[in-house]
Amino acid sequence: MTFINDKLLADLYYPDYWNRNPTSWGSISDWDMYYINQIPGCSKRQAHRTLALELKVLLQHLQDTSCGYSKAAALKRALSWEVCYGGGSHRFHHSMRCGKCVMVVDLIGSIISCNCDKDPANLILWNNHCSNLATLAIEDRVNKREIQIFAVKKEILQYKSERVLVDHSSEIEEIVTSATPAIRLSSADLQQDYNEEEEKPIKELQDKEVEEVENEEDEFTFQDKELFTQRQSMKDDKKWKLSTGTYVEDVLYNLGIKCRYYNLVHSFIIDSEDKFVQSGFTSDELTEIRETKSMYESPQIDNELLGYIDSFAKDSTKDIRKALYSSYPRLCENYNPLVDFPYEHVRTTVSDWVRLLEMEPNPLTITQDLPESWFRINVWRTVDIAFSDLPFVFFVGGEKAGLATKDRKNCGRTLSNIGPMQRKAIGKKGDGYVQSFGSRSIDWAASEAGSKWKGEKGTKIIKECSLALPKVCIVLIRFLELNLIELLTPRIYVGANLIKTNLDCLRGYVCRYMRQVPLEIYADVKQFNRTLDALVSIIYAKLEILNTMKIINNTTNSSDNLKRWKNLPKKTEEFDVPDCHPTPKKRRVANLQ
Repeated sequence: MTFINDKLLADLYYPDYWNRNPTSWGSISDWDMYYINQIPGCSKRQAHRTLALELKVLLQHLQDTSCGYSKAAALKRALSWEVCYGGGSHRFHHSMRCGKCVMVVDLIGSIISCNCDKDPANLILWNNHCSNLATLAIEDRVNKREIQIFAVKKEILQYKSERVLVDHSSEIEEIVTSATPAIRLSSADLQQDYNEEEEKPIKELQDKEVEEVENEEDEFTFQDKELFTQRQSMKDDKKWKLSTGTYVEDVLYNLGIKCRYYNLVHSFIIDSEDKFVQSGFTSDELTEIRETKSMYESPQIDNELLGYIDSFAKDSTKDIRKALYSSYPRLCENYNPLVDFPYEHVRTTVSDWVRLLEMEPNPLTITQDLPESWFRINVWRTVDIAFSDLPFVFFVGGEKAGLATKDRKNCGRTLSNIGPMQRKAIGKKGDGYVQSFGSRSIDWAASEAGSKWKGEKGTKIIKECSLALPKVCIVLIRFLELNLIELLTPRIYVGANLIKTNLDCLRGYVCRYMRQVPLEIYADVKQFNRTLDALVSIIYAKLEILNTMKIINNTTNSSDNLKRWKNLPKKTEEFDVPDCHPTPKKRRVANLQ
């Protein structure tokens, strides 16, 4: 039997729910159960918004005297605010915002409020639904199911948007202004009570501990393994072949297939200190990987500059100050910033560090309580000013998006075809990049920072130093097109500690990642000579970056120019270093009790 004509059914989104006896339409909870079955990942707000749209169509086409109209009107009243005054009424519909309350202000100023959320059946329904969604999202992260976890937000946006009295304050004021004082007082009390009740759930939800599930902890799924197929296009004659006959690329591929989680081997980066990587090679092979030298000579610091640094290796701040204020030929009236800046850099850095040692209390003794920004300004300012003698080259810090990582993320963008054009992505935000600016801006090196040093095996060090930073640097190598050249010099700053790392591409398709021992800015002035090790490491890093710039920007002779110009119309050969494996976005999962 048909209770609604076909034309009206065609205007409804869910005609199968309404094409039955109106007495069977049930309550809002019945509709909610039906909607959840239709759209498993829905929220309560979505269900009630859809119901409001359906009811609007029904009330426009059904006869006022019909049973269906009466039932639809009853459901609509549960999705409306109703304020009655005198013989008439003023109604505010909020199906998209509230969807649960009916409020009446009568002639004598009494207020009657009815909240359908107090219906135990409806509460249990949506609480169970949110819990099920959260459970599914946690369990099915491996399958990357696109289910929105409403239990995480717990409808914070809904609570914030339920400002019905505020949104319609002018309409309510018009009614209440002409009413009795009792009504005006009751309306004011109602506004205050509503605000208090509104803020309570928001505060409770914001106080919930939310655990951030980092990208690195997402499991490596079957889909990701399908992406891990770059080895198939690698040619044996170009792979890194060790003296034992082992191909490094093949070993990394076999290790990557075994992984349940993301690892550097998926980007064909070999970290010889990783025990998992060590399991795939013999001790002799690991020694060969570590000791293989680059085709380029490592830069050396001038002996005169090293001697000037050594002049500050004192065991008291007074003696260090004396060395600072003593005259030095390169820092007198004949100072040339293009030639003598390294000496100015050393003196400025030593002055900054001595100031910290002289402060009371010594801030280097309370580093666990200081934020990351404090260390960047007071301890590691030496990095910010290290490139001041180079035109158009700066160290850009403070969660800056990388240029090379931006290019990598957007390399697959095309004109709209079957689907729309992809939205342009931003690069990975890092704590610092060495960038040169001009007609084409370039990233030359990257760094990560933290505020609390928790040892070499702290979570921050392991995740940033052993995965995130080397993956950023391999992108820099690819987009600089450093064909088999030396290195990039990323760094990790955690509190008053520094770890310098190197990433180079020596042979084949593999990049080698190595890290040095941590260096510290000591709180004890008697160890200031060891503090200067960090300054020397920063100067070495600068020289290595300059060496990379020199190789990339190397001017060629006329014969090389002619050869390049003749081949200019031809497409250049693709770069041999594999791209880093895509990393999933961070997810937030609530700790459900």
